[in-house]
Amino acid sequence: MELMIGIIVCLLFVIFTHYTKIFNPKGCVTAFILGTAILLLTDLYWLILLIFFVLTNYIVTIYQIDEKRKRSWSIMESIRNEHNILANGFVPILIVFLSFFIRDPIMKLAYITSIASASSDTFASEIGILSDKVVLITNFKMVKPGTDGGISLMGELAALLGAFSMAFFGWFLLFKLDPVYGFRSILYPTAFGFLGCQIDSILGSLFERKNYLNKGEVNLISMAVATTLSIPFLAYL
Repeated sequence: MELMIGIIVCLLFVIFTHYTKIFNPKGCVTAFILGTAILLLTDLYWLILLIFFVLTNYIVTIYQIDEKRKRSWSIMESIRNEHNILANGFVPILIVFLSFFIRDPIMKLAYITSIASASSDTFASEIGILSDKVVLITNFKMVKPGTDGGISLMGELAALLGAFSMAFFGWFLLFKLDPVYGFRSILYPTAFGFLGCQIDSILGSLFERKNYLNKGEVNLISMAVATTLSIPFLAYL
């Protein structure tokens, strides 16, 4: 019964993303396949967290959209394609696959952390673009808003909010607000999610800005590194 409900939820979500143009057609198909895989390997709550991530990130993407268009065309990624989805979904899906064989709470925490990292980066990019004072993370020289590797106070605060929102909602969904997995299970995914955003900015400055890596590759690497670094800490929860 839960699987049937999950598939219906996944299908409705994909229809919604197509109607609102969050995903393009191939992106919708990719999202449905990934969503179904999550349902088969874990449960509905894992899928709901990912849906929450997509919806909240879409909201910050369209926030002051006209002003963002004036500042930078590169930031406009409101319509995600299959490559974008796979880049952001590879690490969470890998964790989902491993969790099928490793029945340990650390897998839930790693999953939350990976999503927190992706969310932190999106919040930073989509809110930080509205800042008038942006510096390059590698040398702190002033750069144009929307520059790869550019950071701002507004963007950093948004990054922290993006990571925290996923960490808290992940605790709510996957741990049912269990106090045993309370403070630290929110703190660590938030901290390492935020760290993932900083890694993304460094890679953006050093490699994406020079066309050595594309946006998807930077996202995937930063999520993978942040999540991997978090595991020793998560193991002691």
